[in-house]
Amino acid sequence: AVPDGGLVEDRVRPRAGQHGARHRAGAGPYRFLDETSVGNGYVRLRALALLPVILVVLFAVVLGFETGGYGAEEDRDTRDMAWDYRSTVYQSTAFHKYFRAAYWPSYLELEVNEEVYDEVVVAAADRPVVLAAMPATAACQRVVEVPCLAAKPAHRDESVVGALNLGTDAGIWAVGNGRAFQRIAEGVNVGLLSDGVASVPNAYADAANLSSYKSTRLAELQEMRTKSAAAVLSTAVAAANGLACASDATGATCAWDQTQWDAWATLAFTDLATTNCSSAVDVCSQTAAALAQAAAEEDAVGNVAVRVVTGAWAASNTHLKDVVSANGGLPTVITVANADGAGVLSAAANRAATYDPMTDVAFGEGTAYVPPASVATIVATAASSVAAGAPLVGYARPPDFAARYYGLRGGASVGGARADLRRSFETSKTWRTRQSYLAPFFDIGLWPWEGQCADTGFNATIARDEGVYLNDFPAFNARGAVPSVAVEIFGDAKRVPAYASACDFDAAAADAGAADVTCSVSVLVGVEISVAATPAAGETLGAWRLVDVAGVYDDAAAVTTASTTTLNAAFIGSETDAVLAFGSGTTREIYVRLRDAGAPEKFRATPLGTPSKMYLSIGLFLAALFTAPVHPYLMFAYVKFNVALREGKPPPFWQAMRKFRGW
Repeated sequence: AVPDGGLVEDRVRPRAGQHGARHRAGAGPYRFLDETSVGNGYVRLRALALLPVILVVLFAVVLGFETGGYGAEEDRDTRDMAWDYRSTVYQSTAFHKYFRAAYWPSYLELEVNEEVYDEVVVAAADRPVVLAAMPATAACQRVVEVPCLAAKPAHRDESVVGALNLGTDAGIWAVGNGRAFQRIAEGVNVGLLSDGVASVPNAYADAANLSSYKSTRLAELQEMRTKSAAAVLSTAVAAANGLACASDATGATCAWDQTQWDAWATLAFTDLATTNCSSAVDVCSQTAAALAQAAAEEDAVGNVAVRVVTGAWAASNTHLKDVVSANGGLPTVITVANADGAGVLSAAANRAATYDPMTDVAFGEGTAYVPPASVATIVATAASSVAAGAPLVGYARPPDFAARYYGLRGGASVGGARADLRRSFETSKTWRTRQSYLAPFFDIGLWPWEGQCADTGFNATIARDEGVYLNDFPAFNARGAVPSVAVEIFGDAKRVPAYASACDFDAAAADAGAADVTCSVSVLVGVEISVAATPAAGETLGAWRLVDVAGVYDDAAAVTTASTTTLNAAFIGSETDAVLAFGSGTTREIYVRLRDAGAPEKFRATPLGTPSKMYLSIGLFLAALFTAPVHPYLMFAYVKFNVALREGKPPPFWQAMRKFRGW
């Protein structure tokens, strides 16, 4: 029986190759999504089912990236700008320049080409710079004539006792031009003696003593042999004393053994007492030592930056070549300025005269001695008479003399090791929040923020040393005094725990031994230091001060390796094994970072997204919203409808259809 208004369908099953194609072989008219089963319909429409899911996932990823801070590093200054608490680049840079202005140590030696811009050019914008541009050590030897047998600077071990003019040893040395230099004790220089070389002691007591230096001063003895050849060496003398060789009948150029040198010394010793020889004296090391001492003077500390740049490259460095060339090449000492902070060095006005230690005849009176007092005059003149390129008015200085000398760069010592805190920067790029801004969207209320404000951003200076070695690092113990490392900043002595540890004594029995107590231990890997300056008049109110010092501990995955003194990871195990793992007498490398507590703090947070990303998020969500109903609609309206007709069953929602009225 066919209900009134019903529809009769023949149940025709498709043959192979005719799946879902009733219109073939006379099976009937084409119907959209005419599938043989509901399962086949889901397969056919699976892409439409996945599309809204994919869109939702993409929407979540984009929005999550923008709001969750994944990979985005921002700072509080930028966040403030986003909410109209704005700080312009000029204001931010001016405030944080307090850090830079106090950063400079009064004295610094540089041997790296890339440091010149930061440590000379930029420093010259904040304070006058006394620049000593030196060649390699071998090119710093000033050759002078001195008595052959006299005590010479070359006889000193400069690597042990220091530069000639400010060494730790006492003595009298011939320094050329018929003059001698005397030091009574460390720090007590007599200077150039008025009686010439009369007071200089002989370096060699007698002939035997002279020849005994064959193995250590061969070049000097060979020069003496050359100087005395005309007086004591001849063919007859050489033959009589066994000094001749096949290439030289006089023996003056022969390679002698110790016996031959003994014979020569006996012949030449008297003549050498009145003979002059050449002697090379390192004047660059003396100049550097004198500059270091002058930079530590009270009037110079914090007011001048002394920079000793060593290397043949100093003559070709793009920032130094013009100044060096104009003053006769290397070595040279000159006061330079960075006029108006323009980044170009020039010889400063009102400076002391340029000093050339290789040819000078005024300071050392034609000798190879570099008088510290004369070098100090150059530094003192720079501190008192030379204006900085673009100084920050009233900048605050470190609070004590030592801190001013070392500056913020050397202002921290950890475990007795002074950190060399190199400057680095945290700077904003173009502010991403305002990218892709479209004014019409703001005007009609679709975008909540105005366009990017001009001159907004931040520039924070930090200082860090990624490799400070702590010798004799304290051993771990769980029951005694907390092992700690001494930290000193601006004269403030602090201590940070050497380990971050937790031992579960509660889980063990009351009388449990170390083997039964579980401990987790993390070793110190870094020290974070915050300092701040109050930009107020006067050093008492405006000086730098320590704000906070905190240890940073290894948060790597815990290991259980015991009995190793090089373990540098987090540890979990028994108290006994922890004590073995972190024993005494080890050397550990940590990092030290110093930052201005008033500078922008970098942290992970949303950059608030560019409008284009926000529009993308909205578009993805709307696309998912509109595509989500498509799949269920097609399944009900077509697939299930056609399958029901194939099977002679009423289609979905048949009761609402007029053609099935009466069923």
